[in-house]
Amino acid sequence: MLWIFDVPHGEPYVMTTVDVRWERVLAWIAVQNAREGARITTQHVFTAAVGKLFREYPVINARIFHNRIHHLPTVDVVMPVNLLGTGVDRELSMVVLRDVDTLNPRQVAENLRPQVAQEREGKSDNGLVRTILQLGKRSPRVLRFALSQVASIAHNPAGAAVLARTFPLSTLITNVGAALGDAPGLRFRSVAFSPPSKLIHIGSIFGLAPLERAAVVERDPQGVEQIVIGTVLPVGFMFDHRLVDGVMAGRILTRLNAMLQDPEGTWGDSC
Repeated sequence: MLWIFDVPHGEPYVMTTVDVRWERVLAWIAVQNAREGARITTQHVFTAAVGKLFREYPVINARIFHNRIHHLPTVDVVMPVNLLGTGVDRELSMVVLRDVDTLNPRQVAENLRPQVAQEREGKSDNGLVRTILQLGKRSPRVLRFALSQVASIAHNPAGAAVLARTFPLSTLITNVGAALGDAPGLRFRSVAFSPPSKLIHIGSIFGLAPLERAAVVERDPQGVEQIVIGTVLPVGFMFDHRLVDGVMAGRILTRLNAMLQDPEGTWGDSC
């Protein structure tokens, strides 16, 4: 892990945070969960929205290898899995959800839950994770050498093209505020860090915090404003500035919010 996070300073990532009103999503989730099928959560809805978003904005569905931008043919999302308290001898694992742009929230739930359960049972089906863990336990030096070789391939034009096809990962969605839980007097706001892109570049990261009750300003049809208590989802959005600038990032977040403010229009009355 020390090797992976040993990245150059000054990487061109930009971090922004927003609060997304979540009352309409909660009402829509309640209707869906009253029907038969996999139970839907906030993370499933957000993940499905990101899939549609990246299909509409292919400029962000890209990664950089050997100083070249490679646009990805599918929308594949990486998500960390918390292993604390599961009996597995590590804190974290990850799952990859493929073709997210073709999934609605219930399909996300159906595809994600078996993978998460498998990771929490210590039965990862991710070959890369298994190999890294095995090498790390047997010989850290061999692991560092292997990782260095993979990283060197990413700086070779032919190898970079192979990596881009082999690991078509669009973005990372992580619940960075989950560890805080319901801590009285503590409110999660945002997080900033340098992505571990030494091995494989990732173009963007979404960080979700727990739902919060917060004071928000509402405007009635006559334009009169009032302060009300609403439910919001704090979202951090980190992106590589070489892929999108601030204007495009603003458009991306605005479109994401529009999808989430109208879940029926996005996915229909039933999914």
